[in-house]
Amino acid sequence: MAQNSPKRSCSSYGPERVSLVGRMRLDRFPFLWTLEDYATWAVCPLIESPVFRGGTKIHHDWVLSIRPKRKLKGGEYCSVHLTLKESRNEPLKVVFKISILNANDRPAVQSELYGEFGRYGYTHGFDTFISTSDLIDPSKRLIENDTIKIQCSLFIVDEMEQEVTNGGMGNCVPSVEEKNEEFMKNFAKDFGKMFNESNGTDVIISTSKTTFKAHTFILKARSPVFDRMFTVDMKEKENNVVHISDFDEDVVKGMLEYLYTGQTDFISTLAPELLQIADKYDLAGLKQDCEYAMVNRLNIGDAAMVLVLAHAHNAPFLKKKTLAFINLNKDEFLKTVAFQDEVAAHPVAFTDLHLPQ
Repeated sequence: MAQNSPKRSCSSYGPERVSLVGRMRLDRFPFLWTLEDYATWAVCPLIESPVFRGGTKIHHDWVLSIRPKRKLKGGEYCSVHLTLKESRNEPLKVVFKISILNANDRPAVQSELYGEFGRYGYTHGFDTFISTSDLIDPSKRLIENDTIKIQCSLFIVDEMEQEVTNGGMGNCVPSVEEKNEEFMKNFAKDFGKMFNESNGTDVIISTSKTTFKAHTFILKARSPVFDRMFTVDMKEKENNVVHISDFDEDVVKGMLEYLYTGQTDFISTLAPELLQIADKYDLAGLKQDCEYAMVNRLNIGDAAMVLVLAHAHNAPFLKKKTLAFINLNKDEFLKTVAFQDEVAAHPVAFTDLHLPQ
């Protein structure tokens, strides 16, 4: 489908002018993954589909993956994610829908998400796509003859195509927005290199399994909590070591990547955990990005967990959007095991949700 957008013109110092004509195209293709012997595969922590290719303009390589028994916030879920198996200089904009087909080959469970592959990581998807108990429930007929069928429909939004007319670009200069975007790219690249190569580090961030080298001035500039640590006479200032034992190493690494570059690939898979560490160290930008990422992935299975998380860590945008999502799907939501578990453990988080008596 082709759609023309309004023309833009760029003035030059001479008589020639340049028109940029944008065309937005939506490139759609489906993929069906039939996984046989599911009971055998279900003991694996991660199962990946064969690589599949799609897109008429460029044949990108994709992989679906599932984690059959992922324990998250008091429940056990089957997570489903889509991965782009290539690196990119510019993000690939994709709307994708993942469905589990029932015995009649009709979508029985499905969720849809917009993701920019290459901007916030190369993997996007649903951490709590469906509870394990619902997946294996014989009455739902999602697994027939020990076979599960997962369908992924992708809509690739092409990059804006530009056509130069009337003799070339002339003396057209980048806009302020374009210059700022280029600056931020270079900034992230340079500071990312500083973190990855550990040049001139003066502090160690220690987790239960590994350590990271960092720069005190970066930590102080980006986090009020770290600033207090290294300003007042605390043990971190004396020893130049910060112990973080309550988060996994990937979460800590993701936080540090964000401190240095303003982005991290881990936000696509660890947004709930990154939200918590962002709240602990008062990182407003990371916290906001985690809220946006989690809102984009909201589904019935994880809405209760997300609402509890938003309440516990003072995330008003996430809480507002989650409540709105739940109210639109309240009948189905109230039947989920996740809701029953979370409301029993954290009743205060559900105060703003008007529940039937």
